[in-house]
Amino acid sequence: MKAIKKQIVEKGEHLASTKSWDVVFDENSLVIELDSNRTLIIEGEMYYCRFPDGKIRLMKNVKSNVGLIKKLCSEDCSNISSSIEGAYVAAVLDKKKDSVMVTGDAFARVNIFYHKDNDNCIASTNIADILSQVKDVRYQQEALYCILILGYPPAKHTPYEEVRRLAHSEQLLFKDGKKTIIHPKINEIKIRPMAEKDHKTYAKIFENAILSRTSNIENWVLISGGWDSTIMLATICKHLDKSKIKPIVARLLLPNGKCYNPYEVSKAQKIASRYGLKCEVADAWLGSENTYDHISGISSNLRSNILFDWMPGFYAMAEIIKKKGKKGAAVFYGGFSDALHNFGFSQFSSLPYISYDFREYSDKMRNYLYSPSFLKKVLNSSHEKDFIFKLFWWHANTERDLVKNSDRKDAVLNYLLSFIISDFRIPFARIARETIFNEEARASFKKWLHENYFKEVAEKIKPENMYFYLIQLYKYFHLQGSQYRVIQSSFEGSSFHPRLPFLDMQLGEFLAQMPENWGRGLEWSQIKYPLKQYAGRSLDIPVDIIESDFHSYIDEKEDEERLIDWKAEMVNTSSLGLRWRDPAKQQVVDKIFDKKRADIELIKKMLSNSCDSSTSKLHLNLVTLLSVGLE
Repeated sequence: MKAIKKQIVEKGEHLASTKSWDVVFDENSLVIELDSNRTLIIEGEMYYCRFPDGKIRLMKNVKSNVGLIKKLCSEDCSNISSSIEGAYVAAVLDKKKDSVMVTGDAFARVNIFYHKDNDNCIASTNIADILSQVKDVRYQQEALYCILILGYPPAKHTPYEEVRRLAHSEQLLFKDGKKTIIHPKINEIKIRPMAEKDHKTYAKIFENAILSRTSNIENWVLISGGWDSTIMLATICKHLDKSKIKPIVARLLLPNGKCYNPYEVSKAQKIASRYGLKCEVADAWLGSENTYDHISGISSNLRSNILFDWMPGFYAMAEIIKKKGKKGAAVFYGGFSDALHNFGFSQFSSLPYISYDFREYSDKMRNYLYSPSFLKKVLNSSHEKDFIFKLFWWHANTERDLVKNSDRKDAVLNYLLSFIISDFRIPFARIARETIFNEEARASFKKWLHENYFKEVAEKIKPENMYFYLIQLYKYFHLQGSQYRVIQSSFEGSSFHPRLPFLDMQLGEFLAQMPENWGRGLEWSQIKYPLKQYAGRSLDIPVDIIESDFHSYIDEKEDEERLIDWKAEMVNTSSLGLRWRDPAKQQVVDKIFDKKRADIELIKKMLSNSCDSSTSKLHLNLVTLLSVGLE
């Protein structure tokens, strides 16, 4: 979709217009005449509608539901994202007001790019449309900082200074010859006590998230042998004929041919077999000779998706699905369950000791550090006395990275920054202090983060609304980062439809209300408490397989003193890293990075050498960024 000042359009383009504005859209878009003046265009996928009384209507056949959508949006078009769940961009044209309003879905799953100059009136789902309006391309240094430490830029930004992205909390209004960013009111959700009836509510929401995304043709399920993908698979098996269900797992191979995730592959195959299904296995090499060729071959796709991370397993699975699958199939991926249920603290790795039960409880302890109970201690400055806080800083053994707060306002900001963008994700850990950036760059980066992403949250967060605002931060960062973009990139241009049921509007709202004692604090409820309760009550789950042996990777068991680092393997042995040891190719660094903020010579020195586990994340993100390239 593209919104632009009225102009001569190319023949064959699908077009809707007001007196001053044109909207160009895909031929498969839904176009609804709301009344004699207003037209609604939705481009993308719609899963279900939610009406003001809370009732849900699935959108399996969108055209048959045009009347319902018209009724839903006729009175108020300003909040489409809270009424229609899907992955889409929408435009409302108003001929009477001579205006166009552009918005995305509840998670801003489809990128909408626009020029930061309000007088440059263009917005598009294709970044090339915006870059064509930029005479002198300059790079947003703070966004590059994010790419190197997180693997992606946050929601409102791109690597280009002049090109912005529309976030979930924003809308674009084209009117009176210019465009304006609108911030519609977001209804804050408060935490509430939950009881037995809420398990039924959760089950209803979760099953709707799955069933609204299934395909009548075929459903591929990316499984890993863990709880999330198994519950997702079991739910689909409960409701669909097994002939329409195809599990698949990626087998990650190290340069020496050894499988990096044998436990994951074995569990996935056993779980599929338990449900009477055969699991496809896709081989993906971590550091093959043609890694650079793979990336450069799809670099245009990666750049358009703002994807500067390399996850070969997804592309390997996508190739098998596109080869063996039926056109129109859904591809289910269980990502973001960890993020929304327990904010990522559910990987059994917070305190990596031998006992499985201890690992799980250590995740709960770490989750507690970002809970209402701990926030109260931050607000009254008693957090430093907290035993769990002291335990994790003792384990990190690096108190030089502990930020000292000047006042309460500063404490809240530093607390939230550590939640998103620190190395350790322990309260008050410093923002990742990569040595290639100087102090000026670090100070500028923190200010930029505060002004663009953290200011409002830091001002409004309280113990009673804490989880709502943590999810808001996740919508700017992790939920739209590499993990989401990679599956979209893998299937772009195909007839296959990636579906992420945990990234669901209703589920996100429920989890914003979910209290600390539902698996997020120091009580005994399991991590992902409502999900596992649903599984135990409604599904036949092979717990014996899920909780057997090690979780996924050989470095959980073998080479415990050395630890296998797959990031270092990719940098040191593949063309991805070796290519950038050539000084001639390193000259691009001078163009991308600002020498006033970045140590250019140190970056080149890093590229010229192999890396170890202390620098592998930065090094891999750097060579991937350079390999994908910038416009």
